[in-house]
Amino acid sequence: FEQVYLDYATEYLKGPMYHNDLKVQGFLPEYPGDPMFKQGKMTSNVVGNLKTFSSNELAFFAVLFFAIGLYGTLMFWWFDP
Repeated sequence: FEQVYLDYATEYLKGPMYHNDLKVQGFLPEYPGDPMFKQGKMTSNVVGNLKTFSSNELAFFAVLFFAIGLYGTLMFWWFDP
């Protein structure tokens, strides 16, 4: 048991810096920090799923979550009975 635990702990402590080709998933995986290439052009996919939202929907969610946060803050500091 001690040897198994020691081996497991050793591999665990290596963390994400430990690279092994068997851990790579998918076809042509993208590594963090490397530029992405789509259709032969360099691009960045920072926004991800937000590309499908319109600006009106994003503005609505921004105002909604700001209002929820403001309500929570006001209730916490002043108006909580």
